Amino acid sequence: RAPEIEVKLSIVDVSGTVVFFGFSDATSESTPAGTIDADGGTLTAVATNAAGFVIDADLGTSSIYGASVNAGASVQSVDSAIDWADNESRILRVSLDSSGNARLYIDGVQKGYIASAVADVPLCATINYGTRANDGANVVYARYLKKWQDVP
Repeated sequence: RAPEIEVKLSIVDVSGTVVFFGFSDATSESTPAGTIDADGGTLTAVATNAAGFVIDADLGTSSIYGASVNAGASVQSVDSAIDWADNESRILRVSLDSSGNARLYIDGVQKGYIASAVADVPLCATINYGTRANDGANVVYARYLKKWQDVP
C-alpha cells in the first residue's frame, strides 16, 4: 500500500546520541537502544523487518544513514553523506513501495534507496533514541509525525 512516514527531528547533542526513525515490525524494542543501531560500531537490528534512518554516535561519525533489515537477514545501509550537527533540525521521510523497496528523503531530497528493504509484513512507525555510555542526558525533539499510504 506504499506507506510513508515523515518527522521533523531536532537533536541537541548528536555526539552521544542514538536515534532510529522508520518502520519496524516490532511493537517494542529491547537491546540495542534502537530498532537498528550501531552499538559497538557495527549496524545491527533487533527487529526482523525494519527500514529507516540511523543517527548513532557509535558509528564514529555524525552521518545520517539509511538502513534496513529484511526477514532477519544482515542490515543493508546507505550513507547519506550528510552530517547532523548539534541543535540542528531535519525533516526525515521514509517511503516504501509495494515491493518493499525503501526511498529515504532528507529535507525533501531523496538521499537513499534500498532495494528489497523489508518483507510484506505489518509495520509500525517507530522513533526510538537513547544516550550512549559516557555521555550526559541528551534531548531529541520530534516536532511532528505524519503518516499516510495509498488507499485502493
